[in-house]
Amino acid sequence: MQPVFDHVAMQNGQVIVVRDGEATILAEPMRFPNNLSIAPDGSCIYPDGSPSRLADGQAFRLDGSTIPAKDAVTLKNGRVVVQKDGTLIPLSSGQIMGMNDGTRVHGDGQIQKHDGTTTQLREGQTILIEGPIIKR
Repeated sequence: MQPVFDHVAMQNGQVIVVRDGEATILAEPMRFPNNLSIAPDGSCIYPDGSPSRLADGQAFRLDGSTIPAKDAVTLKNGRVVVQKDGTLIPLSSGQIMGMNDGTRVHGDGQIQKHDGTTTQLREGQTILIEGPIIKR
């Protein structure tokens, strides 16, 4: 899932810049209004001066503010597909995948939240789940 507004994100190991729906690979370091700085290799310096590397799926608005990550689970053509940390992962019918927030996704379309409640995906339905917590 991609934001529908202008942003910068780490995607499949590359820093991309999306403006007006057009994605390009970051070619030179980018400095944001809040003093966040991101280099084409994914290294960054946060406004407080701390250095880090971007994780796949990590994204920022063009003002430098963080876009909270969301993972997604979709039932399409009878198959469960999970988008987790920026990667698409198809599940087989007997497979179970643990998500970052403690949710368990079953290959048969059952989703079990960490509080024990369950949901059964319907064909074509997508459910968003809290993505990774990016610490810096």
